[in-house]
Amino acid sequence: MPRTINPIKKAKVKKALMEDKSIAMALKEAGYSKGSIRGHNNATSNVVVRRCMEEIQEDIKTQCSVEYVLDRLYKLAEKAKNNSDKLRALELIGKWQAMFTNKEIIDDNRDHKDSVNRNLKILGIDNN
Repeated sequence: MPRTINPIKKAKVKKALMEDKSIAMALKEAGYSKGSIRGHNNATSNVVVRRCMEEIQEDIKTQCSVEYVLDRLYKLAEKAKNNSDKLRALELIGKWQAMFTNKEIIDDNRDHKDSVNRNLKILGIDNN
C-alpha cells in the first residue's frame, strides 16, 4: 500500500522551497525526520519535493501571463514615486506595443546584379 502524503507537511515544504531554502532545510522545517531527509537532497528522489516543485512551476506559469505583467506595469507607471520607475514602466509598455520600432521604408529599385558584382570586385573575385 503506497504511503499517503501529509498535506500540511507538503504545504510547509512548498512554502520553504518558495522562500529559496534548500531541500533538506524545507523537509526539516516541515517536520520530516533526519532519516527521511538524508539522501533526499535532490528534487527527483523525494515524492513530496517533486510534487511541490511541479506545483511551484505551475503556479509561476499561471501567474506570469502577459496580461498580468502589463497590468503590473500600468499600475507601476501610475503609482510610482520615482520618475525613473515610471519612465521604465512606460518604456516597457511601449516596447510591448511596438511603439518604438524603427520604421524605415526601403525602396529597393536597384539592380542586385550590379551590387553583387561590385562586392565581388572589392573582394578580388572575378565573376566572369
